[in-house]
Formats: sequence, C-alpha cells, structure tokens
Amino acid sequence: MIPHSKKGSVELSLEQTIGLILAIGFILLSIAVIVGLMKAFTSPPDQGTTKMYSRMYDASLAMLNPANLNDSCKISRGYIDTDYAIVGFNPEGTPNKKGEIGTKGTEDYGLVRETCGWFSDKPVYKPTSCFNKACLCLCRTGTGSLGKDGCKDKQSRCMRLDAAQRLITYFKNSDKDLVLYGKSCILGSKHNVIAGYVIKKKGDSLSINEVLTNEEMKQYNYPECDDIAKSFSRGSAPVAQKVEAPKEAPKSSFCEDSKNAGGGCSGTQIKVST
Repeated sequence: MIPHSKKGSVELSLEQTIGLILAIGFILLSIAVIVGLMKAFTSPPDQGTTKMYSRMYDASLAMLNPANLNDSCKISRGYIDTDYAIVGFNPEGTPNKKGEIGTKGTEDYGLVRETCGWFSDKPVYKPTSCFNKACLCLCRTGTGSLGKDGCKDKQSRCMRLDAAQRLITYFKNSDKDLVLYGKSCILGSKHNVIAGYVIKKKGDSLSINEVLTNEEMKQYNYPECDDIAKSFSRGSAPVAQKVEAPKEAPKSSFCEDSKNAGGGCSGTQIKVST
C-alpha cells in the first residue's frame, strides 16, 4: 500500500523506488537488444564495405584479364563491415580445399569451407546466381560467424568471375577457401581499417590475402590494384600492358583514414586476435 502525505502527494518507499528504477532499466535494455537484433538481421552493408567489395572485384577481374602482365597487386587500406564477409566460390567441377565438390542438383554443390581460427569445417553454400562459374560474393554474417546460407541472404550479393578456376586465401601457413571476415570470427573483435590486401595470380587462379599491419604491407612492392583495374576496366578492349609499382612508396593517408574509422595508427594497434 502506497502511503499518502497530508498534502495529498504520493510518497514512494525505498523498495518501490528501487523496483521502479529496475523496471525502467529492464525496459530500456530490452529495447536495445531488439534494435540490435533487428539491425543484425536486416541492415545492408555500409558504403565502405560496398566500395571495398567493388574494388576487390574490379581488381580480380583485371588481374584475370589475359592482357594483364602483372601477377601481383595490392589494395591499400581495407575495410569490411563486421556483419559481412567476402567469399569466393570456384566454378563448377573445381573442388574446394578439402577436395569437396558437392552433389550436383543439391544445395551443397559448389560449397566452400569457411576458416574460423583453427577451424575450417563449416560449409558455405554457393548462391544459384553464380550459375556454374566462379564468383565473388559479399555475404552477411550477422552477429556470429558465416552460416551455410549467409551468401543466400537477401542483403548478400555476388558477381561472376568467368575466367577464374580457383579462388583461395592464405591463412595459418596454408591455402584455404576464400573467406575474408570484417571481424575476428571467434572473438568478434573489429578489424576496423586494416593495411589492405594482396592479390596474386597464378595461371587462372587467384589468391586474395589480408595484410593487417603497415609494417607488413611495406614488404610488398607491388602496384596498386586500383591502377591495374583502371587500365582494364569492365568491358574495355584488352591491350597487353604491365603496371609498374612506384619507385618510392607514396605517403599513405592510412593513419588518417584509420582514425576516422575509429582504429589506431601504428601497425601494432591494427590486428585481430584469433
């Protein structure tokens, strides 16, 4: 029973006040959780992620152009939204790194295996929009690691790489199926802005590899993938050429971009625990 004062105002006991505060806190927490879940399940990739995906696709397309005489290039400064991953699928008949092709006519045909820390046993199914060709996809991971249908999510998208026969990445001293996260898939820690990516061509195979720190990136005296992509833009006539790396590495705006994205400036600050 709530006691009343002589003036007719309502007085709350200490227990009632604490209960009211706890109730309000619970309501606010519930709203935050619901909003977070809605964002995780419905939010499209941000502009930086879409641009990164487009740059990586254009670079891959240019590297596979038969007129391109470069076998390596680098993408300076890389960023992928923590709710997304970039995934590469092989063409029909090319097995993944575990030797699997899947059963034709079923959803696991053309599957890849994601690499999460020391584990690489989770299947990721190839979208039908890739048809029987290799393709590079931007896939939604949501709050956890990439699920088997992550690349079939309505917010995901794929673009074909008809000339590619194999797409891989280098991880933990060996080649793996191409899955590049925007976060540590085990701990969930953010990459923010990383130093970039290195793309290497060997025949009709491509490897796309993360470079987490500036110090590591300095050892790759390769031309910028963006410059090669400009030379071999989509639909352009093939003219044999090689893009040279600059004799002196230009001053990078990496630190400025990293600070704007909430990351650090020195290489040791931009790393991921796995």
